[in-house]
Amino acid sequence: VVYFITLVSFFHIYTQSNNEIVNYITLSFSEVFYILIIIYIIAFIMSELIDPLGIILIMFPIYNILLQCNNINKYIFIISFSLFIASGLFNDISELMGNRIINRFNISKVELYEILFPTYIFICIISLGLYFI
Repeated sequence: VVYFITLVSFFHIYTQSNNEIVNYITLSFSEVFYILIIIYIIAFIMSELIDPLGIILIMFPIYNILLQCNNINKYIFIISFSLFIASGLFNDISELMGNRIINRFNISKVELYEILFPTYIFICIISLGLYFI
């Protein structure tokens, strides 16, 4: 919240904008889809620190409220969210977890997929299971 207020203040002061533009910016961030994008960005940053299942469990209270209040299909969201979080595990992009695992254990991409695909399925099952608890 403090970061958002600083951003709006910076925009207002240095661009000499009027109150209507600032009001538009602040109201647009109250839309649910902007909040979901922010959740995806936070999850991407957290993927450098903890594993995908931990991210899903930590962020569950936040996105569960958003999904219930806005009637978003929770099953489609969970599958896309867990795929997004686990994408760093399956890609050979420099400095993502998949690349680190390939380099550290000296394995091929195929072996990485064979190891991590059951883990991804397990993450999806746990994520969907949270809704039935």
